Amino acid sequence: VDVMLQHDLADVIRTAIDQLPERLRTAFVLHDVEELSMSDVADVLDIGVSAAKMRVARAREVLRIDLNGRI
Repeated sequence: VDVMLQHDLADVIRTAIDQLPERLRTAFVLHDVEELSMSDVADVLDIGVSAAKMRVARAREVLRIDLNGRI
């Protein structure tokens, strides 16, 4: 049963990430999933480090709101 719950939870989280706007999703995945540094995220996206930080923070905020109460 626990394995099924883990798979369901993973599906809910994946769906929430997939629903992020592309620019937020890309920054979030690069930093929080692929574990790139903010500097590397900024380089990959050709944006400043502060913009990369803002995108990741905004993605986390959107996910937190979306997932609140669902998990």
